[in-house]
Amino acid sequence: MSPENPYITGNPVGKSTAFIGRTDILQAVLHVLRHPQDNAIILYGQRRIGKTSILQALEVDLLKEKHYCPVAFNLIDKAQASLDQVLQRLARQISQVLSIAPPHFEHEPKATFHEWLSQVLNQPSKQILVLLFDEFDVLDEQKT
Repeated sequence: MSPENPYITGNPVGKSTAFIGRTDILQAVLHVLRHPQDNAIILYGQRRIGKTSILQALEVDLLKEKHYCPVAFNLIDKAQASLDQVLQRLARQISQVLSIAPPHFEHEPKATFHEWLSQVLNQPSKQILVLLFDEFDVLDEQKT
């Protein structure tokens, strides 16, 4: 009799006890975060292999570390949105997590977001902002 496969298809399990394994991936991400010269990681692979679960588990682990401030942002419903709309939603999400005021997007949303994020990142803080984008590939889809 072969052992039962612990990996299931269905909803993401990264924030539950059903999430097992993948410690190698989580450790690799944490290693990169501890080295500021490496500032971006992309987890890619076929659909339904657990990328969202890994991002959820990473968010949980980063919150335990206390000096990271993870901001989860799912892009799945943003494929038809303009870049300006996505930046506004992202700013609101970051603001909510950090408990700060979002920027006022009256003119030039890209420039406003860039200036606001620069100010956020330059604030003296003991926490490091980590943006966790899920479904990043939808931004590459053609708008119909």
